[in-house]
Amino acid sequence: MRMNTQANEADNVIDNVNAPKHYTSHASGIECIQIAELLPFNLGSALKYVWRRGLKWNESEDVQKAIFYLRRQEQLGSVPTYTVPVYEDLQDSVARIYESGDAILGEICNTIVFGEPCDWDSLADLLGSDYYE
Repeated sequence: MRMNTQANEADNVIDNVNAPKHYTSHASGIECIQIAELLPFNLGSALKYVWRRGLKWNESEDVQKAIFYLRRQEQLGSVPTYTVPVYEDLQDSVARIYESGDAILGEICNTIVFGEPCDWDSLADLLGSDYYE
């Protein structure tokens, strides 16, 4: 009996280093890192900040950081190229986000992952407005 109690207590432990709730609690079952690590630094960072907006500290600050990284990537003007397996993984992940019923995050992820500089700039403008709030 004691062992079951310990197992239940262990299940309730929050691991903010290896599995932070603000990155792992999405209804799609997708962890933010699964997508972010496949992207260039600026896009992966933008994705992480958008993903966790409203789940950690300051939602407005997270959105501003996402905008910062989107604009940096837009200024670089480079569009990432993906190998076929990575492209398929990204497509699957974005589809699962849409299927979870989170159309807003699905659209944001789709734009970040498969967009071009003008798309990132437009997304930054939308994030800076009240559109996604």
